[in-house]
Amino acid sequence: MKQLIIVWVALIGLSTCQTKNEEKVNPINEVSAPETENMTHDEAMKLVKIKEHNVKKVGVLVYDGVNDLDALGPRYVFKNIMGTNVMTIALKPGNVKTVMGLEFVPDTTIDNVNNLDILVIPGGFKETIKNVYNEELLQWIRDIDKTTQYTTSVCTGGWILGKTGLLNGKKATGNWFRAEEILAENGAIFTGERYTQDGKYWTSAGVTAGTDMSLAIMTELTGEDYTQAVMLDMEYDPEPPIEGGSVEKTKPEVLHFMQTMYASMADPVFKEMEAEQDSIPNNKVKSYGNRQAIINGNDLSGILKLDTTLSRKYNYAIGPVKGLQGEITVYNDTISISTVVSGKPSVSEDTRTEAIFLLQANQKDWNEIATTKQLNGLNDIESYIENSLIENGMEVSKAYPFRIETTVPSMEYHIIFKTDNKPHNKKEHQKAKQKFTLENEPVKIIGFWVDEARVGKLTHSGKRTHLHFMTKDKRTSGHVDAVVIPKGSILYLPKSN
Repeated sequence: MKQLIIVWVALIGLSTCQTKNEEKVNPINEVSAPETENMTHDEAMKLVKIKEHNVKKVGVLVYDGVNDLDALGPRYVFKNIMGTNVMTIALKPGNVKTVMGLEFVPDTTIDNVNNLDILVIPGGFKETIKNVYNEELLQWIRDIDKTTQYTTSVCTGGWILGKTGLLNGKKATGNWFRAEEILAENGAIFTGERYTQDGKYWTSAGVTAGTDMSLAIMTELTGEDYTQAVMLDMEYDPEPPIEGGSVEKTKPEVLHFMQTMYASMADPVFKEMEAEQDSIPNNKVKSYGNRQAIINGNDLSGILKLDTTLSRKYNYAIGPVKGLQGEITVYNDTISISTVVSGKPSVSEDTRTEAIFLLQANQKDWNEIATTKQLNGLNDIESYIENSLIENGMEVSKAYPFRIETTVPSMEYHIIFKTDNKPHNKKEHQKAKQKFTLENEPVKIIGFWVDEARVGKLTHSGKRTHLHFMTKDKRTSGHVDAVVIPKGSILYLPKSN
């Protein structure tokens, strides 16, 4: 071991002397074992191939109930890549206890990590299933994925990665239990391999397969010689005492026993989580991204897909399409993506649409209020919403969805539709607004009253509300600029649980 450490130090020194070229390797001659016996340490070192790499930060996600080897196998391998900082990343501060009872203090939490070169998502069982429904974690993974060179999963960690939508249309593998079914639910193509690569996405089968996958990534980064040295240090040369370890090598009766045992444990948890999705906590408004960043000309790429974000019921959401190529309006799970074709509004229900930013809430129960006067414009509506919140005992310092169903005498609206590649700013933003009008049209308006911290970030400057609409017949939708709401229209304010 001590000698190997000396080799490591020498190898890394030799590697840093090379010019910047990922594929550049040290010279090598084919030398037989007898010829190497009399070589000095320095002479032998010159025969070892070492590829350069630029991986600096590796993060292994950990959580209560994580499978020990799912996390620690890849961690051990990646810790042997010189020049990398390998961190265990927890969902929250405090100790983590694995499925086998190992308790340890993680290095950091997801709140403190905004970029990684390699992300490892290990599996487990009950807590893994719960994390499949943890939208905060799923969004963190989507955000981190934008920075990674490798996004990976081990075992049932693929269930979590799949739920983010990042495996949609990609080849993948995972834990043997219902692997094809669960991956297919998230649009992935099951390979059945021990580990699978599709672009930067690497997925592995269960537990020990994560170590194989990590060694394969190490080989891609550092070369076979470096990986072989690490494998020798690990004495990694598995020889199981009996045949088994895969569906194909397991006796039918043993396989059936394991399938029924897994199902008896997994199905109640899936049912519990699905029931929880049906019992939606009301009033919680989520926001993704920042409208102000768009106005200031920052990245116009999509930050999330609707099919992954709208995974629960009773969805209401508004926001712009990536590249400012349209408007997103979601009204009680009905999706309307409005764009402009030949100067006219055009709508679709494409769930694969990506949003630049999004205001979203899941709201099942509502209070109905008939408006007591005509509301002339957005300022009138905002004042009326504020007064109605107060009258209904709701805190105006919080954020809420609201909706209005009526026939509007008149409405002005726009669909953001950028037609050039000019750098974006306030002036270009106004130019990108394609404006239209409606008269005497039955509509459904979805709006959000935002908390003060998000004023200007998710609404227009100084405004507490942001409104979209869709016509009752779904033929058009967009961003409300001006509208008259007749007296007696139905205003819906959210009920609390």
